[in-house]
Amino acid sequence: MDASTAPPPAPPRQRRLRLKPLLAIVAFGAAGLALGYLLGKAAPDLPWLRQKLDALDTIDLLAVPVLILLVLAVHEVGNVLGGFSPGRRSLVLIVGPFQWARGRGGVAFR
Repeated sequence: MDASTAPPPAPPRQRRLRLKPLLAIVAFGAAGLALGYLLGKAAPDLPWLRQKLDALDTIDLLAVPVLILLVLAVHEVGNVLGGFSPGRRSLVLIVGPFQWARGRGGVAFR
């Protein structure tokens, strides 16, 4: 086959930006923002909602992220324990921003 009959080379593939997931994140974020704003504005006029909001203290709001990390940690430790089943090995444990990774030098915390 000579050069005149060879098919032309294929153009390089370009990475397509996937807009649907990004648009979904933006849409749900905007909906949550709007709902939170509207509930915040309506709270003084709705006694049942006002009572629930008055029950929250600053320590409650600070405890929520800590409790979320605690629940995630318990879940992930369960995954690691399941990873110790015969023939398996756990390499990484990630809980929120914290990571424990097994490497050649032992376990490293990042």
